[in-house]
Amino acid sequence: MVGHLVFVHPSSGELFYLRLLLCHQKGCTSFEDLRTVFGYVHPTYKSACNALGIIGDDIEWLVAFNDTSTWATPFQLRLLFCSLLLFCEVTDPNLLWQKAYEKMSDDYIYRLKSTLPDKAFSATDDVVRQQLLHDLEDMLCSSIPSRSLAHFNLPMPSPVMHTILQN
Repeated sequence: MVGHLVFVHPSSGELFYLRLLLCHQKGCTSFEDLRTVFGYVHPTYKSACNALGIIGDDIEWLVAFNDTSTWATPFQLRLLFCSLLLFCEVTDPNLLWQKAYEKMSDDYIYRLKSTLPDKAFSATDDVVRQQLLHDLEDMLCSSIPSRSLAHFNLPMPSPVMHTILQN
């Protein structure tokens, strides 16, 4: 029997990876079979695709980010980070987040020290991290297509910290 699979855009997440597996895994009789690679059942379709080598790594995005960080402002790096998430099919957003975090937040320490009273806060790593997450969430939510950090399995900003930072 010959079938046709409809197009699924890479931004569709797990549905896209399911389609890739359907095209590459032969003889599977269940969804669990599709996620099984070399005897190991992967928790997600994306993980199974990665194990099969169907999808690439994020080296090109990490290199692009690092190259840009030599001349761009932290704000421009935040815009780049959001663009990479939205349009470049980043396979491991958490790795990109970990590698890009410090460069995207360089300006926050200075800004937080000048706006927050010393007794209330020090510009700790957690405060800086929360401010960065809040700004990235705002950028992603106001983009087209509108997305959230949660869509990419990235940490969400704390609502409590958001309230404190806004005052």
